[in-house]
Amino acid sequence: MRLLLSHMPVFLIVLGLSVPSLSAIEVSGATGKIDSGSSSSAGARVQCDDGDACTEDFWNSETGQCENPPVDCDDLNACTTDSCDPSTGCRNTTIDCDDLNACTTDSCDPSTGCQHTTMDCDDLDACTTDSCDPSTGTCLHPPTNCDDLNACTTDSCDPSTGCQST
Repeated sequence: MRLLLSHMPVFLIVLGLSVPSLSAIEVSGATGKIDSGSSSSAGARVQCDDGDACTEDFWNSETGQCENPPVDCDDLNACTTDSCDPSTGCRNTTIDCDDLNACTTDSCDPSTGCQHTTMDCDDLDACTTDSCDPSTGTCLHPPTNCDDLNACTTDSCDPSTGCQST
């Protein structure tokens, strides 16, 4: 004999089950059926499986109803996007940290997420302006303009100290 449960509390005395047996009901799935095929009240089975891999399915003995709250797919990893597919369950897909800037080294830290470390293009020459071309990742070192726009000075550059106007 099977009894179909609705969302309203059901008294199991109809099946010959005592109320304390509610805590002993085994969850196997959310069709809301009580299987009384067993002669033991502790052997009664409530099926709470709603067919959705994105929910936790269980019988709430206090309310006398199946409950299907959503699962928590958060893997606590900032390097993944977390989602749930009703057919297969949780998905934790690795994110792409590429910032499309060839002048950075891209990586991911599970605690903080994407990291973009800038390349060091310093040639240790104070007479050049150091930069990086973001499309090629090539370091550029054009000479620094030391002209102070004063015709009364001689402008020069020392690789150790930089521009000088004397």
